[in-house]
Amino acid sequence: NRLDGESKEYGYVVDYKDLFRSLENAINDYTAEAFGEYDKDDIQGLLTDRIEKDRERLEAARDTLKALCEPVFPQNNEQFQLFFCGKSINENDLDDKRELRVHLYKFTVSLIRAYANIAGQMQEAGYTPKQVEDIKAEVKFYTNLRDTIEKLSGDYIDLKKYEPDMRHLIDSYIRADESLQIAEELRDLTLIELIVERGFDKAKKTQPKDIRENQESMAETMENNVRKLIVEKKPENPKYYDRMSAILEELIHERNRKAVNYEKYLERIADLSRQVVKPETTKTYPDSLNSPAKRNLYDNLNHDENLAILMDAAVQYNKPDDFRGNFMKEKELKNAIKKVLPEEHDIDDIFEIIKEQKEY
Repeated sequence: NRLDGESKEYGYVVDYKDLFRSLENAINDYTAEAFGEYDKDDIQGLLTDRIEKDRERLEAARDTLKALCEPVFPQNNEQFQLFFCGKSINENDLDDKRELRVHLYKFTVSLIRAYANIAGQMQEAGYTPKQVEDIKAEVKFYTNLRDTIEKLSGDYIDLKKYEPDMRHLIDSYIRADESLQIAEELRDLTLIELIVERGFDKAKKTQPKDIRENQESMAETMENNVRKLIVEKKPENPKYYDRMSAILEELIHERNRKAVNYEKYLERIADLSRQVVKPETTKTYPDSLNSPAKRNLYDNLNHDENLAILMDAAVQYNKPDDFRGNFMKEKELKNAIKKVLPEEHDIDDIFEIIKEQKEY
């Protein structure tokens, strides 16, 4: 049963013809039976006892996660959130702690896989019934922690492509999903998209229990998710998303000063979310700016409608195929842009914005 990728560290021997006769002998004496034609040194370590190896991997995964989380004290939701995400009021906390979160996600996946490999044979591996229950609870704890931190930080949407097999393992062995899946079509929407499309109440139901039942955690989660989206979208329209960032900062400060009640805060964070996700529906643009690229150029060309239209036409007419990253093709397009761009604008800044437009 061969290896097929990084997630599979070893294969299984499936012996249909009793070639080994005694697998135990084959492991202990490498020159017996099926390997009789080989020198012992050539195949030393080729076969190992699967259960023994699975136990080693499980214990190693447990120790690694415990070491990562050891600095957190006391080990409660608030402290874990602070350790892995920081405070939303501090603009750089989320990015500064990204490496810690990556370790948490990676180590938790290793724990889930190690546990799934041995879950049906825990007692054969030497664990007592109490240890079996304790380990299952431990795996569930770290799985729920991973889910909470992913949602709180907004990282979960970046990890969707890795999720299908993880969901299967979690459902089969752990059953740790504490969020309410209200509809299959909502699974791939971000929290902010859910707020915009379905409203706060439905979006809240998709969050883990320890987030949705705590106003502070829910507020931090929304703020982190909005900030992450602003950072991702800023290259498309720096001027617009700088303004969105300033609005978010002011809203966070008002919440922390208790200058706005929670209901009013929810209204304002929902409105900000709409402005971030769908700027064209929340801001009045001239009718002639009928594409995202034209609107983004307009915002960064001092709201000059005619210049934005000329710039869009220059790009559409002159852009070579696959120009991004090709020095000569980029230079050709820049020369065309210079003919319509007034001197007060920086050609390099505008060109970087052009490169970010999906329709180009």
